[in-house]
Amino acid sequence: MRKPIAVLSIVVVGAAAALGLASCGSSTGGKEGGTLVASYASFPDYLDPALSYTAEGWTAMWNTYLPLLTYAHANGEAGSEVIPGLATDMPKISKDGKTYTLFMTKGLKYSDGTPIKASDFTYAVERLFKINSPGSPFYTEIVGAEKFAKTKTGGIEGIKTDDKTGKIEIELENPRGTFTNELGLLFVAPVPPGTPAKNLSADPPPASGPYEITSSEPGRGWTYARNPQWTKNNSKLLPDLPDGHFDKIDITVVRNPSTEVNNVIQGKTMWMENPPPADRYAEVKSKYEGTQFRVEPTISTYYFWMNEESPTFKDPRVRQAVNYAVDREALERIYAGQIAATHQILPPACPGTRNSTSIRTTWPKPKR
Repeated sequence: MRKPIAVLSIVVVGAAAALGLASCGSSTGGKEGGTLVASYASFPDYLDPALSYTAEGWTAMWNTYLPLLTYAHANGEAGSEVIPGLATDMPKISKDGKTYTLFMTKGLKYSDGTPIKASDFTYAVERLFKINSPGSPFYTEIVGAEKFAKTKTGGIEGIKTDDKTGKIEIELENPRGTFTNELGLLFVAPVPPGTPAKNLSADPPPASGPYEITSSEPGRGWTYARNPQWTKNNSKLLPDLPDGHFDKIDITVVRNPSTEVNNVIQGKTMWMENPPPADRYAEVKSKYEGTQFRVEPTISTYYFWMNEESPTFKDPRVRQAVNYAVDREALERIYAGQIAATHQILPPACPGTRNSTSIRTTWPKPKR
């Protein structure tokens, strides 16, 4: 396991809303098909499911790569529910909490026509370690994974698969209460055997979901089309997962968020991934809510790190002082009400969240 070299600040801010805009000048007129023209403020860190560790990357590949398990397509707390993805059902977990058994849905295919097999899950996990993915620490609890992370050879003995039956058995070193959630992350979305163990952002792997990425220009944009195998085959085998509405999606990187807003208002684009800038939030909300603007609550946490190995932050009193010094209410004003201080790691609507109001009133004052 990697040794952590930083501590998480207690100054935790949960996002209060994510914002979506849709152009009134849509050529589809609300019907199925057509092209969605949209923008991102920056290119995702990666367009490779094994490497991406940002909301932008996960949003970009959400309907492209499906893990064995996935998250419900719903807003708020309902969206935190883990449901079957490529697997036939939720995993059967042994009494000691260390063995997970699932079955790959039979008959599925990647967008290039390659059959999706149980052993592709093994390949996806091994690929994580081969390319030193930032997501690999989630899976080092699998028996043999730590050794494979060092040698990159010999396989991971804690994963056993049977392509004929679709059975996948995962054995952990110790019980891990979050492992079901981690099986729903894009890091371990199966990819075809032989997928190169390198960054494929410029040429993303074949897809298993409703869309495939047909072209990618890192830094500039990318394009989706409907996955032909989803339309022909996969959607019938995975009826609980939704289809897309558009035949094609064109994404362009527009680095100025105010320009993004103007493009949507003027009908040049139909949707923007990031929220409007704080200095235009009130204007956009008052003019376009109900037509081109909709507020979508999210389960998000904003935070910062302090390196406890640096001389400055070795003293816990210094770290506490930084937390006390941050004006949470000022941050809420700066972000025009789009975030709210929670004083805890779990954001609102996340299971286990404590009441933010009661925490706010009992927050200790620094001694002077």
